[in-house]
Amino acid sequence: MGGFSIWHWIILLVAAGTAAAVVGLLVWLAVRAAGKAGAMPAASPPPSTAARLQELAALRSQGLVSDVEYEHKRAALLRDL
Repeated sequence: MGGFSIWHWIILLVAAGTAAAVVGLLVWLAVRAAGKAGAMPAASPPPSTAARLQELAALRSQGLVSDVEYEHKRAALLRDL
């Protein structure tokens, strides 16, 4: 065993085990934090028909939806009631 006594080996193994445990703990905490950050939020309820109609009107007023598209989508929303 060279110049090392059994106590030197025990101390070396305890130190290496402690370092491995600390690294393992840090990795576990990092994975856990990443999992919480990337977790899907709870599903929110779908917007009401009134809110969808208001959004559609806003899109038309901004010129992003033509009058024909607006009328078709509005009719579809009202039909789904």
